[in-house]
Amino acid sequence: MRRIVGAMGIVTVLALAPGALAAPNGAPPTVLGDLAKPDWMEEAPVIVPPEEALRRVVACGVDAARVTMQDDKALHETVLAVADGMALTDAQLDCAAGVSLETSYRIMPGPALTARYDAAYARMEKARAAEHWGALGGD
Repeated sequence: MRRIVGAMGIVTVLALAPGALAAPNGAPPTVLGDLAKPDWMEEAPVIVPPEEALRRVVACGVDAARVTMQDDKALHETVLAVADGMALTDAQLDCAAGVSLETSYRIMPGPALTARYDAAYARMEKARAAEHWGALGGD
């Protein structure tokens, strides 16, 4: 190491031994320095077309004629709207909430289902967050 005094003050320069930046396998470094992706870094999300999200919601047992894709102008996104008056079981609501979490499409159930759906979504989102942070070694 040596110090250089300049206009900005003292700068410490670390001298590296030849080959210190070589990859562990002995190959010369690449532009990125053979950086491995950190364990905590996730893969880029897969973009799911709205038609696929709609198909998954229908697979949950939601009547295909009662769910539609809509452009929500206020939210600036495509949502899957479930017609009001449809009776859905807790398992169907859990499945729909899972589709929303997997695809990032908002599901808008009718007013009669909103409270139950929101509770299912919040429970699943909390479990997913706990699993994610647990995998990272967090609390």
